Amino acid sequence: MDYNLENIEQITEMTGSKPKISLNEYKKEIDELFKKWKSSVNTNDTAFITDGVMDPDIWFEQNERILFVLKEAYSEKGANDWDLAKDHVLLTNAFGQRATWRNISLWTKGLLNPYSDYEPNDDELKLFGNKFLHSIAAINLKKYNGKNTSNDKDINHYAVQEKDYIKKEIELCDPTVIVCCGTAFALNNVIDFNYENRNCQLFYHTHINGHEVIVIDFYHPANRYPKIMNYYALCSIYQKAKHVQVKRIKDL
Repeated sequence: MDYNLENIEQITEMTGSKPKISLNEYKKEIDELFKKWKSSVNTNDTAFITDGVMDPDIWFEQNERILFVLKEAYSEKGANDWDLAKDHVLLTNAFGQRATWRNISLWTKGLLNPYSDYEPNDDELKLFGNKFLHSIAAINLKKYNGKNTSNDKDINHYAVQEKDYIKKEIELCDPTVIVCCGTAFALNNVIDFNYENRNCQLFYHTHINGHEVIVIDFYHPANRYPKIMNYYALCSIYQKAKHVQVKRIKDL
């Protein structure tokens, strides 16, 4: 299949999926989930940091829904609970965005717009609350006792220990693509995508809520590799995964 605009639109349509969860269901059930989750764990006087869909009103209108799975939320706000979206990521037009969210903004732009150029100096990407952050979901596998430097064994422990809660949150988000930000090893304990047979293409396919989901094994957005390499590598992996998915659909 040639890589042109018409085929990109066709591929996006074939690999996307209308949400199986409604906006109202999400808003009701996500709050109930976090209440149960927090009551089941010992936060040791630290914040419990909720996350998920950044802007539900936009998310549930999209057929292409990108979920970023991060390791842990690090709190500098003491023991008071807070929400990743409204208290951090969607702060309107606030400068000072850290590398993690600047890069997620850039990556999202490239994933949703296959012909977009690498433009790291785009002023919009430097702002919290930009349109790309409004279009995503993001979760941390570890929602309390977070540290500014993650230990993979610790993250894996939390993924196994709180598997049912994490899985339910992902089902409520209902993504069509999951970008594992250095978390594929841990996420495979939650939703099995055959990561133990790791492949060199760095993408996998699984099913959530009855539809196929692409899972990409990628770096944390704060990694120190060249930004341009990160950008084009992730976009290329995603397009390849969608081509493979379409080919399989056509062969059925």
